[in-house]
Amino acid sequence: MSVPVVLPARLDSAAAVQLAATLQDRVGTDVVLDASGVDLLGAKALQTLLVAAGAWRAAGHVFSVADLRTEVRGQIATLGLSDLSQLEGSAP
Repeated sequence: MSVPVVLPARLDSAAAVQLAATLQDRVGTDVVLDASGVDLLGAKALQTLLVAAGAWRAAGHVFSVADLRTEVRGQIATLGLSDLSQLEGSAP
């Protein structure tokens, strides 16, 4: 069982770079991201999450973003993603 990675409150372009590095350190493992404290999720961070979700699942690993807040769901919808199943996946 993987230990959730707590995401920062602001996932803007600068934070997306750190997010990518954090995910790179976990390649080959199941990943559950705790988004309960996220207030802002920008396009670059969303792109990073979507690419990672695809790569993890293609490799047969769990990738899940848990506890997305209503405000963040709205931001994601504004960015054009209406089906959150790509992000939320299934946690172990």
